[in-house]
Order: sequence, then structure tokens, then C-alpha cells
Amino acid sequence: MLWIHLFLHLSPLPSLLCLLSTRLDELVDIHSDEDNLGQTMLLNFWEKFKSFNYMLLKRWDMKTIMIVDDEIDMLKEAKSFLEKDDFEVVTATNSRDALEHMGKMNEENVNLILVNTVTFLDNKPAFFSIKPTSKMNINTSKTEDFLQKPKNYNMDFLEQLRDFVNRKLEE
Repeated sequence: MLWIHLFLHLSPLPSLLCLLSTRLDELVDIHSDEDNLGQTMLLNFWEKFKSFNYMLLKRWDMKTIMIVDDEIDMLKEAKSFLEKDDFEVVTATNSRDALEHMGKMNEENVNLILVNTVTFLDNKPAFFSIKPTSKMNINTSKTEDFLQKPKNYNMDFLEQLRDFVNRKLEE
């Protein structure tokens, strides 16, 4: 499984898959009138390749979010909800776990980090967003970088979380 993870992060992959897909399309078209074992094998391979190709390209566009929070139930709910929207979600229950994950991963592969903290104005629980690849200094005085957390997590909050993540990724 590790080789697939590494393979997915190679930069020329999408163009290579598109080129291979085009060439296989041409082979299938050229041999479409022949009814033999080779043609059947080629068609079977082609169907499997198209499905694998779709999965790889879908994964290629997937954004990775790291959530650092000591509330395990919150982590599970957020992870499950965001993964349904095609995000890869890595969770950590404390800063040490987060640093270990970042040590194992390439920092450039994490698009956004949400850290459990408190807001600076009213001292309420919130997520603070950080883009690891950003060259800007972290500014904790910008309220738009915080998403206040409710006492009880519900679907409304999870939808707010998804919208917050999408907004922060677009910045």
C-alpha cells in the first residue's frame, strides 16, 4: 500500500495516465472487430485500467486536512463527515501526535491544519486554521481564521466545518 501512496504523489502522474488511457483507447478501437482471446484480455484489462485510472485521478485531486483536537468523538465525526466530501482527513489528539504525523508525511501534502484552541476575544473553544505551505506569518488576531465550536456537535456544525475548510482552501 505504501508504494501506491508514494506513486500517487508523483507530479507527472495525471498526464501519464491520460496518455496511457488514449493509447489503450486506440488499441481497443483498432482490434474491436476481432473476436479472440487477446481481444477479450485487452478489453478486460482496459475496464480494470479505467476504474483504477478514475480512482487515481480522483485521489490526485483530493485535499488533505489534519485536525488536531483532544475530543475523540469530535475527531471521529469530523473525519467521517469530511471524508464523504472527498477529503483525506488525518487526525491527531495532541500536538505531539500532529508533529509525528507531519514527520511521516510530506508537509506539502497537507493542505490545511485545524487546531483546537480558544478564541482570543472571548476565550471560547474554536478551530484555528493553518496552511502549512503558506509563507505568511501566523496571525491569531484574524477572526476569519477561527471556527467557533459548539458544545454539542450536530449536522449544522459539521456543515459549517466543511464550508470553513473549503473557504480556507480557496484562500
